[in-house]
Amino acid sequence: MLISWHEHDPLEIVQSVEQCIDGAIKVFEKQGHSVDSIKAVGIANQRETTVVWDKETGEPLYNAIVWTDTRTQALVRKLKARLGSGQLQDLCGLPLSTYPSVGKLLWLLENEAKVSEAYERGILCFGTIDSWLVYRLNGGPKKNVFVSDSTNASRTMFMNIHTLEYDDSLIDFFRLDPSKLNLPRIIKSSHAKDYGSIATARSRACRQQAVLETNLPPWWAKRPSLPEWPRTLMGLVVSCSTILATGLSYPCMDFLPLWHMTLKADRRFMPWKGVSQWPDRV
Repeated sequence: MLISWHEHDPLEIVQSVEQCIDGAIKVFEKQGHSVDSIKAVGIANQRETTVVWDKETGEPLYNAIVWTDTRTQALVRKLKARLGSGQLQDLCGLPLSTYPSVGKLLWLLENEAKVSEAYERGILCFGTIDSWLVYRLNGGPKKNVFVSDSTNASRTMFMNIHTLEYDDSLIDFFRLDPSKLNLPRIIKSSHAKDYGSIATARSRACRQQAVLETNLPPWWAKRPSLPEWPRTLMGLVVSCSTILATGLSYPCMDFLPLWHMTLKADRRFMPWKGVSQWPDRV
């Protein structure tokens, strides 16, 4: 059976996002707009892609393992044979497969000494790309803004989709100690304060009052067969009520594509035509 390894450099991802923000701000200002009018930064991310880092230093302990990676096939087969595996999907909404983040974490704990050592010391941070970006854009360990929303947390297999909180029985199934593993706090994706503010150079002027993600309803976690596309691009939001966006459209979803955002008053801030208006459901 073919096994594929797919990894990204976590620091390179952060660097590319910072460059994207700075470039977008330059274009925005060049068109006569003020940075002060930007109300939030939206992150659209690769949901199951997993990053682990040191809580004390804020440095990644391994490359980000991408959602498409299938190195955990043998590990998943063992998990499926474990007592209680048949009840997992009712709680977390996902079947055991190479897709969810938990398998990637377990593989790292088994195969990477730096990761297992950090876990034993209680300084291992585990998150998806949204958590990693928010953490780093806020300045890393200095502010320690370590959060996620329910739609991303649901892809780890640690969150109960009925309570929208981490479930001890799920964590216990994977034989992990919650006192040793640092997980992002689950908050609403539209929270006005808990996502902090951007701490990097030119981008400081852009207040990160909230992170608007692909804010899918809880039942989305029960439908993993629908396509989810890899995404690590940024969008600048001026006003939720005046967002015009271009991107892919999925029916019957509370879905806000953030490939490109623009002011309703200025359609020049777009890479191509074919803009459609999206309702304010943030």
